[in-house]
Amino acid sequence: MNEEQKDKKKIEVTIDGMKKYNIEADNIVMIMPKQKIKMTRWFMMFQDFIIELSKDKEIKGEDFRVLLYLLANMDFENWIQVTQDTISKELQMRKTNISRALKKLKDKNIIEIAKRGRINIYRLNPDIVWKGSYKELQDYYKNVLTFSSSNTDT
Repeated sequence: MNEEQKDKKKIEVTIDGMKKYNIEADNIVMIMPKQKIKMTRWFMMFQDFIIELSKDKEIKGEDFRVLLYLLANMDFENWIQVTQDTISKELQMRKTNISRALKKLKDKNIIEIAKRGRINIYRLNPDIVWKGSYKELQDYYKNVLTFSSSNTDT
């Protein structure tokens, strides 16, 4: 062993608490074990919508906050079952502001509002965002196209 090799510092590396390696300090390369990300909450959003939304001067801060809340709580096939009281408490906003934001999002065709018993349920427009399988999205479009073409025949 020459003088240059003696001067190199060695670092002891332990992997998984068991295997130890002595590695020269100037040759360290970290390779992390591949870990699967455990994310179960996801959706896909169409980029064209994001561009249009960002340009819409009528959609303001509280409207965005409500939209983001709905996106984060969206269930499969875009349904959200939540009360305005819950949204109000979670976002620390007045219920009147929540109501105004939901109306604006509905008027802009970003959400649909339907009744289930005595409460409203919301659905984000599948043309802009989708949570579910690709096959379910195709089925949705088939149903929409079938429904709209049958309406024009009458």
